[in-house]
Amino acid sequence: MADESCIYAKLTPSNVAAKLAFSAVADSLLTAQQPLYHRSFMDISSTKQSDAEVAAFLSRNQDASLSDTPTEPDTETEREWEKDARLSIWTGSYIIDLRSEHVNSSASWTAGRGRTGAVQDVQFLLCPRKQKAQVRGIHAHFTVHPDTGFIRVQQRQINASTCVNGEETERAIHINGATARIAIGDLMYNFAYAG
Repeated sequence: MADESCIYAKLTPSNVAAKLAFSAVADSLLTAQQPLYHRSFMDISSTKQSDAEVAAFLSRNQDASLSDTPTEPDTETEREWEKDARLSIWTGSYIIDLRSEHVNSSASWTAGRGRTGAVQDVQFLLCPRKQKAQVRGIHAHFTVHPDTGFIRVQQRQINASTCVNGEETERAIHINGATARIAIGDLMYNFAYAG
């Protein structure tokens, strides 16, 4: 978990697609042999959590990759445990930390699925590169306005659908309220300033 005193704002997955994408990214980062760049921009739960919305979705949409096991469980307890484990996800948020060693001089963060071969092209790795979720490699840009301190959000590419509270972000939109709903492609997030 991140040091809460250093967090300026959080971007928390709010729909099933965003929650599953966050969990997939977290899983890949947590199983990596060395610390990865993207991990410093995420606040990941210490254990996988149950999420009713995700569990309902996965129960309705069981696919072979979720249900295949090399051997059948021996007892009813083992079957229940395996089912619960499949329905649990990593939870957490993407974090904007102004004190981070990775913050560039313009205090900006880029969100997307990243581009092949580029490790540090995005700070908020929203989904695995193979999972598009209508998210481009470099999709949205978050910056701190130098005068007001509010976060500005803007899409980075033409046709990179990004909305703040339902409004398309062709030009930068300032988040001047305490919270906002942000859509990046098919992924939905709750934005909140810390405090």
